[in-house]
Amino acid sequence: MICNNILEAMGNTPLIRLNRITDDDSAEILVKFEGLNVGGSIKTRTAFNMIRDAEEKGLINKDTIIVEPTSGNQGIGIALVAAVRGYRVKIIMPDSVSEERRKLVRQYGADVVLIHDRGDIGECIRECLSVAMQMQKDHPNVFVPHQFENPANPAIQKDGTGAEILQQVNRPIHGFCSGADSKFAHYPYHGYYGIDYTNMDANMGTKEEFKDLPYVILGHSMGSFMTQTILQKYPKISRHHQLHSY
Repeated sequence: MICNNILEAMGNTPLIRLNRITDDDSAEILVKFEGLNVGGSIKTRTAFNMIRDAEEKGLINKDTIIVEPTSGNQGIGIALVAAVRGYRVKIIMPDSVSEERRKLVRQYGADVVLIHDRGDIGECIRECLSVAMQMQKDHPNVFVPHQFENPANPAIQKDGTGAEILQQVNRPIHGFCSGADSKFAHYPYHGYYGIDYTNMDANMGTKEEFKDLPYVILGHSMGSFMTQTILQKYPKISRHHQLHSY
């Protein structure tokens, strides 16, 4: 197969069976390895979908400057996609992010604007967002995808990642586990089982045949709002099913 550009190679990442941490009494454990995706993470999918959605809605054109606040992989994904599609990009990042991430964004041709992190990454990201929104207000050619509120961000997980998992497994799935953080609270209306802001639609609960699927919530910053939202929507989850931050 010959791809016309790198974005045509995006997706269809492998499911890998875990053999060393299981025993004869264990379930078969399969891992969707997004580290092999174009750009090195699942965020290339979301970047592509947000930019494609903006194109289809006429929100961006050849003169647009795409500006996005991010602490890492989303910025890498947007810079990569924009390089292929021909857009200028400015990524607003905390100065605490790794040098490797900054270099990757710059190598894709984007400008990096650093905001000082005073020890509170959440507050710094909010400041990054404020800077991006001010740029959009001051310059009519600036477009902010706004990953934290853009429905095109999680939508690609339902139509892309989740569909791939169902196709690759091609048999009943008895449990699903994904990372989760407090940004899940931005999308409580989706009604999918405990999956985070970017991954929630990959959950097998998007299919009727998996409506009774058990699930586990992981995460480094599980907010109480997110936890309450899930427990209210799916009261069958018991407290001991939740793996809280540590």
